[in-house]
Amino acid sequence: MHVASLELCRELFELSGWDDCEFHWKYGGQTWHLPADTKPIGENDNLPLYDLGYLLRKLPKYTLTKFVFAEDEYGEPGWTLGWEYTDGSWKRHQGDILFVDTPEDALCKLAIELIKQNILPTERSTHE
Repeated sequence: MHVASLELCRELFELSGWDDCEFHWKYGGQTWHLPADTKPIGENDNLPLYDLGYLLRKLPKYTLTKFVFAEDEYGEPGWTLGWEYTDGSWKRHQGDILFVDTPEDALCKLAIELIKQNILPTERSTHE
């Protein structure tokens, strides 16, 4: 199973409070494709790890995404995610997540961006 990077999972969890996913990183446990240079988290931490399917299901209705795997201006390969969202009043929001390592990282960054724009609801916002 592939998941977003530990740093992005941590940032998304801190913003969203989402912990209902299938995979979690636990101290001393399986790290699920995390980079070797990932900084460990504390002994008592239990951090959700977000996979592509989980992140896609969290997107709000009327969100259009387009993945492109291409090379940047220096010839380095990476994933780009173009997105567009139309809310109930048909107000349009759009943007790009440019050249990240994995599609999971691209969707995780999109979720973070949508939360920061108050488009995507979180566990924290539903309990406040």
